[in-house]
Amino acid sequence: MSAGVLWILLPLVIALLLLLLNNTHRVSMVVGAVIISAIVVTILVFKIDHNYIIGSTLIRIEPVFSVLGRNIVIDNADRVILLFLYGLSAIYIWLGVFLDHTPTFAPYSIAIAALLTASLAVESRLFFILFVELAVLLCLPLLVKKNNKKERGEHFLLIFITLSMPLLLMAGWAADSVAANPIDTEMIDRTVVFLILGYSMMIGVFPFFLWMPQISEESRPVRANFVLSILSFAFLYLLYSVGDAGGWLRSDEVLLHWLQIMGYIMIVVGGIWSAFQNDLGRFFAFGLIIDNGFAFLAMPSALSGQPESLYLLLAIRLVVYFSFSLPSSSLYNRKINLTIEGIRGKFLQFPFAFILLFLSIFSFNGLPLMANFTVRFSILQKDLTDQGVQSVIWPLIGQLGFFLGALRFLGSAVQAKEVDESQMDETWLERGVYFVGILLLLLIGFLPSFTGEWLLSIWSGFG
Repeated sequence: MSAGVLWILLPLVIALLLLLLNNTHRVSMVVGAVIISAIVVTILVFKIDHNYIIGSTLIRIEPVFSVLGRNIVIDNADRVILLFLYGLSAIYIWLGVFLDHTPTFAPYSIAIAALLTASLAVESRLFFILFVELAVLLCLPLLVKKNNKKERGEHFLLIFITLSMPLLLMAGWAADSVAANPIDTEMIDRTVVFLILGYSMMIGVFPFFLWMPQISEESRPVRANFVLSILSFAFLYLLYSVGDAGGWLRSDEVLLHWLQIMGYIMIVVGGIWSAFQNDLGRFFAFGLIIDNGFAFLAMPSALSGQPESLYLLLAIRLVVYFSFSLPSSSLYNRKINLTIEGIRGKFLQFPFAFILLFLSIFSFNGLPLMANFTVRFSILQKDLTDQGVQSVIWPLIGQLGFFLGALRFLGSAVQAKEVDESQMDETWLERGVYFVGILLLLLIGFLPSFTGEWLLSIWSGFG
């Protein structure tokens, strides 16, 4: 059995079968959650190119799976990416079992993870683009909300991803020409320009990022946060893998300058814009844009052989984003409008939910002793060493804007309002779950060396 069959084709077949259960929400969601959890276990247990005896059957996991003459290659080092993609889907599907009422959430989520896995593993630019486009198309039914006439974010997402496709195809065509003639500087420049334009639209850099806050505002929190988390993770890793695969791309000055400049712009624009947001979903989406900016700043070091900061940034982001999704989805299901006016005075009514909510916000802000502080500090410290004080001033302006926006929401939530114990609308089970999330964020923030080494050991332990 090949890894492609086990971790791509089989999940797609399972997702198709689960769609047949879409009239029974609980069954579809629970079965989907159990199955994708089992897939995560297989990723942890089974190694590529190893023999396993199950009963009387000998099974060997092969790295190569051929489809239509193209190879999908998954080696042991790739299993960590599969772990994050399927693990993220599993967590959100389990969250959807309790907080989302869409029976198709589980099958679509499994299929999206499988298609993004295929896009990372296929040895063909045409198929890579096809898999990304299919994954985005499957995101659209998750994001559409009944009686919502806006749906601008979904439209812009599809438009920008589709526009990026021909640009990335032309970048691949130009890269082949460079491989045949490495001294053709004109073709090298053409490759880099196509690559920059294509990934600018795919990842959502300035000015193509407005679909992120629009999706967060227009869709249910569980679905919007899942889509934004998994797409941003996959697209950033795709950019890193493309740059890492092409030896000359790693040191191309135009590409490195683009990464740095766009990183600064996304941090500053995202931070300033977030300070004026009144919708909590839009506000946190601008936090994602800021985090993408820091990922861009960490990318040059990653391409030069020091990917630790980029790995930690992507891993911690998934934890922080889910920590935000949990309380925000619960509040949304209680018909609380997630705006400054909607959460006014609600802190005492849902204390544990709001503590986790604002801890995730301040972690995304990278405040001292918060989850993201150490990794962002290391990124800025390297920029300070390489380029001087001016390279740190702009990110700090963006961080300040996000912090001021967070204070606006916090001030509204804690506004004085008398609430007796009978009005506190949290069950003990919910408080327990929130408490675990709070401890996890504090553990990452207060023990960055321990948690950082543990996360890096996960990345390196699959090689």
